[in-house]
Amino acid sequence: RTRRTWHTKLFPGQGRSTLKAVMSASSASSSDANKADRYQAQARRVVNQYDWDYKTALTRFKPFSCLDDEDLAELFSRLELVQFEAGTSILEQGQNCQCICFVVAGHLSIGVDGQTLGEISSCDHFGAESMHALIRRFQRGGSEERLFAGSPAAATVMADSFCECLALRTKQVGRDILAKIASDKARAVGEHRGYDKNEDAGAGDEKLDELKAQRDELLLKAKTAKLLAMRDELAEQLRQHEAKSSPPP
Repeated sequence: RTRRTWHTKLFPGQGRSTLKAVMSASSASSSDANKADRYQAQARRVVNQYDWDYKTALTRFKPFSCLDDEDLAELFSRLELVQFEAGTSILEQGQNCQCICFVVAGHLSIGVDGQTLGEISSCDHFGAESMHALIRRFQRGGSEERLFAGSPAAATVMADSFCECLALRTKQVGRDILAKIASDKARAVGEHRGYDKNEDAGAGDEKLDELKAQRDELLLKAKTAKLLAMRDELAEQLRQHEAKSSPPP
């Protein structure tokens, strides 16, 4: 099989062996329907070739775990195949990132501040900070330009072997899916904080009782320790007094 870096087609003008291809400025990509179909065919080829479960891979990115099969299939239809030769510096820490990549095949190293922290492989992903930033901005509202501005990469990513990945650009997620993710996050936050005042009050009383019990236990331990110290001190004084009052042998 001839190895090619499809990201040079997805992101025209980018070099073969540099990261800037996948993770930066995606606005130059073509919207031609025929090309989109061809990219999707390429994605399906690698999925079938490696028996890659795209649902498992997508939902390992926690914000996508709330999506149903239809939503996941829609996201899969927007994935684009990117390939990297061994030794390629795919992403550099601090570089603007506008895409999340899901690894289909190959091994990559993750590093921070020049130190290698570990490896990622099939079904793992990198570039997640771009999606987290997208979701936060969608929740806050704002301009379209700001929404898809990307985010600094948290780590450096290097291809240790030939890698095939499927990339999802922030502009490809769609507002309908973003709305579902934002709604799920808001619900989770509400459950965590507990908006039922009665339940909050009950939980607060239980916590207060628990803290009081811990306080009483500590006070008892402190008193016991103090009494033991006093006993030892008196015993030592008695020993010294007896030693002084005893006649020499």
